[in-house]
Amino acid sequence: MRRLVFMLTPAMFLLLISCSWFQKTYYTDFDSDDGKFSFNEADSETFDTGEIADGSLHLKSTVNDEYGSGAQAVFSEEIPVKSSVSFTVTFGSQFNTQHPRGHFNFFQTDPDSRMVFMAGPSTLSYFVSVDGETESYDIKDMVFNEDTAYEFEFKFKPMAIYIYVDESFVNVIDYPEGLPLSGDFIFECHNEYWVDNFGYEILE
Repeated sequence: MRRLVFMLTPAMFLLLISCSWFQKTYYTDFDSDDGKFSFNEADSETFDTGEIADGSLHLKSTVNDEYGSGAQAVFSEEIPVKSSVSFTVTFGSQFNTQHPRGHFNFFQTDPDSRMVFMAGPSTLSYFVSVDGETESYDIKDMVFNEDTAYEFEFKFKPMAIYIYVDESFVNVIDYPEGLPLSGDFIFECHNEYWVDNFGYEILE
């Protein structure tokens, strides 16, 4: 009888064991603070508001600076590939025109290793940083208005990322080469927005 031997690469091994390391589902409507998000107030000069109150997660940063971390809310658990992440965002005023209305950081292990989706005001785009090298890409021309709620969903698979806005398919992009298979999820804001109905699930 011929014996089959399967060799796992490090990436395949991490992918196979990831489901045992991560909570399979999570959802919050932010009616209360369950401690799952922490607010990064390390740079007080660029951080105005970070709180869970009145049924939403609220971030605001009014410093008109090209650089800096702005206001950040860090999810307490790492999120792996083979997962779906969704949330609803209502954007406030865009007083810092050097930045989009909102940044959503995925798979971050440090500032030089992450994938960041950026909303508007007229484009959905993203950039990828791997080993300190950053490349930016446009996804689709889309208008994101003030005081309007938008539902985002990102489905991450080992080879591709599927993007939806308001339950409509937007685009599919390749999973970036060299990006970690898991990492932090961070809401980042250089203007102002409110988040509701945040959830994720591991895709079987």
